[in-house]
Amino acid sequence: MPINFVCVHPERWPSFFQDAQPRIELTAHNVSTHEDCMIIQPYAELQQAGFEVELSTAPRPEAINLISAIDFHLSDWRRDCFFLASQADWIRPRIAHSIIAINPVEAERYGDFAPAFFPQTGMIPRDPTRENVIRSLAFFGVETNLGSQFREPSFATALEQLGVKFTVRGFDPVSRTSDWHDYSDVDAVLAIRSLPAAEIRLKPELKLINAWVSGTVGIFGPEPAYQHLRTSPFDFIEASTAEQVIEAIRTVNENPGEFDKRAARARERAVYYQKERVIQRWIAMLEGPASDQFREFQQTGMVSRCVRFASNAALQRADFELHRRRQSSRTF
Repeated sequence: MPINFVCVHPERWPSFFQDAQPRIELTAHNVSTHEDCMIIQPYAELQQAGFEVELSTAPRPEAINLISAIDFHLSDWRRDCFFLASQADWIRPRIAHSIIAINPVEAERYGDFAPAFFPQTGMIPRDPTRENVIRSLAFFGVETNLGSQFREPSFATALEQLGVKFTVRGFDPVSRTSDWHDYSDVDAVLAIRSLPAAEIRLKPELKLINAWVSGTVGIFGPEPAYQHLRTSPFDFIEASTAEQVIEAIRTVNENPGEFDKRAARARERAVYYQKERVIQRWIAMLEGPASDQFREFQQTGMVSRCVRFASNAALQRADFELHRRRQSSRTF
């Protein structure tokens, strides 16, 4: 059964689309957008593992078409195609026939797929020769999503008094690249966002996965995706305020062995997200329930498809307008 990964932005990956001999090579700086993480990266990993997959710029009627829903305009959807859509942190892609949820909480809520994210491409883990205390704290992400209190100069100053340097590893909106793969000089990851509850609910767990895989201590906000994965107090430190973050760092640094326990727990949790294991979960999804749903779709008549499409497109359009109004009223 053909598996077609649909890339809306092929200009970001020109070597993948060379006519003669495509060069399937992920570039760490380029894996930054949702399409990069959920279309390009899974395609490349599955293809290199020997699983039969295809990459194109358009959906095909005879294939399971995997798309990044946030990159797909309403006019891009087709009534004669089966879509397995990766939701991203925005509206639910109602037109899709199957959905890869943005996080496990949403997957359980709607019965969607959650095969797990691949860790950041080209991950450079924390340098194991570093002293096992927190001297470097970093936020990986879009800076405007970081809680405003952590962008205040007073926060960095308070950390400096503890001997801790704070950096923001941001995203370049022009080149659409990042340095989110390099944890070599990072001891702890800060991930506390300043967003409405409705948006927090739709944030993925990838920052936590990357913290575990990189071997760093995680200081995370009370987000559903993080809390869902937490099975031990050593999985990450939960905090909401600058004062709580500072106190957490002080506690780790003043208690011998605390950093070691948290680093050891990170290594344990990272095993589940080893590339080979994530590949197997993706294959199980594609060969199992996704294929079953595609076969059901193939048995559906065109009239039924058109009725479903029209109904869900109207709902999706209404959801988008509500989402747009909420975004326009946001303050940073």
